[in-house]
Amino acid sequence: MRKYIISIIVLVVFPVILLPAPLSGSEPPVLRVGVASMITPVSAVRYYQQIVDYLSLKMGLDAEMIHRTTYDEIDLMLEEKKLEVAFICSAPYVLDQKRFGVELLVAPVVNGKPYYRSDIIVHRQNDISTFGELRGKSFAFVDPKSNSGKLYPVYWLTRRNLSPDDFFKKYLYSYSHNKSVEMVAKKKVDGAAVDSIVYGYMLATDSPYARVRVEDTEDRNDVVNILSVKKQGQDLRYRGEEFQAGDLLLQKRTKISAPQIALLASVGVTKVKVFKPCEVAVLVTGSELVAAGEEIADHQIRDSNMIMLKSAIRESGGEVSHCLRISDEGQATRTAIGKAKADIILCTGGVSVGRHDHVKEAAKANGFAPLFWRIMTLIKNRYRR
Repeated sequence: MRKYIISIIVLVVFPVILLPAPLSGSEPPVLRVGVASMITPVSAVRYYQQIVDYLSLKMGLDAEMIHRTTYDEIDLMLEEKKLEVAFICSAPYVLDQKRFGVELLVAPVVNGKPYYRSDIIVHRQNDISTFGELRGKSFAFVDPKSNSGKLYPVYWLTRRNLSPDDFFKKYLYSYSHNKSVEMVAKKKVDGAAVDSIVYGYMLATDSPYARVRVEDTEDRNDVVNILSVKKQGQDLRYRGEEFQAGDLLLQKRTKISAPQIALLASVGVTKVKVFKPCEVAVLVTGSELVAAGEEIADHQIRDSNMIMLKSAIRESGGEVSHCLRISDEGQATRTAIGKAKADIILCTGGVSVGRHDHVKEAAKANGFAPLFWRIMTLIKNRYRR
C-alpha cells in the first residue's frame, strides 16, 4: 500500500514541443531530440530512444537523442535552436511558449485523460499523514522547474505565506522522479514530490523500491517475519528482465554520450566499435584580416570565418586539429598547406583569379589535384591528393 499525503490535478504531463527548423530552405540533416532527466539517464535511454528511433524511421532522417540533467539546459538548447524536438515538463512548456514561442506537438494520454498529479510521498515507517507534518523535515524536489516535482508543493507553501527555506529543515534536487522515490525509500529524505504517472508506473512494474522492505518486516530473536507482501514474487529479480538476448540497445550511428555509456555499462559492455571523429585543419587566408581582439587599421576587416568554421566543425562532430591565419603570399600559403596534418584541410579565401589568390597553386604544389572547380558559389573548389 503506497503512502502519500496530498495530490492535485495539474497540467499536461511531459509535452513534446516543436520549434521551427534551424536551417532555412531545407530540412536539417539530423533530427535532434532533447530529453531532460524526468527519469534517470539509463531509463531515459531505454524508453525515449525507442521514440527517437521511430521518429527517424517515419521522417526519413537521422535522429539523435540529446540528454541533459536539468530542465534549464533543455530550455536553453530549444531557445538557441540546438534542438528540433524535445520532451519537457508542462511548467517549462508554459514558460518557453511565452518567452520564445515553442509549439505543443503532442501530449500523452493516460487512462483516457491528459492529466497527472503531484504525489507527496513519505516513508511507510513515518507517522506523517499531512503535508503540514513535514515542517522541519528533509524533502526532495525533482527540478526547480518541475510542475509536480517542485511547483505544486511550493504553491501549497506560498498559499500559507511560507517558503521551502522556512518550512523544511533542508531540501535538495534529485533531478529525476524515480530518484526521488528511491531517496524516500532509502530514508535519505523524509518526503518528496513526484509525478503520479512515474510513481504509478514504478508500482505497477514492481520497481525495486516496491519490494518487501525492512519496514514491512519485524526482527524478533534473529527471526525475520514478513508482515506485508503485495504479491508473490514481488521481491525477486530475474536475469534478462530489462533486456533479452538479441535486443537492439543502440542503433548504428548513435552518438555515444553519457546516457549511452551508462546503458552499455549496465549490460556489461566495455568496448564498442565507433567512428573516429574527422580532424579538420582551418586555414584562413587574407592579409586584410585581423582577429576580434586586435587593433584594426583602416584597410583591414575582422576575421569572422575562423571562429565560425571552428564552431561549425565541432557542431558537426569533427575535431579542429589546428587553425592558422595566412597572409596573401604564395610561399606562406604553400608552407601552411604542406604542414597541415588533418583528414580535411579547409581553406577560406585565396581561390579567385587575383594576383594575391594563391590557394589553388599552393594546393597543387603540395600534391593535391582538383576534383571540381566553380560548380556553385557555396562550394568553390575541392582537391584530392
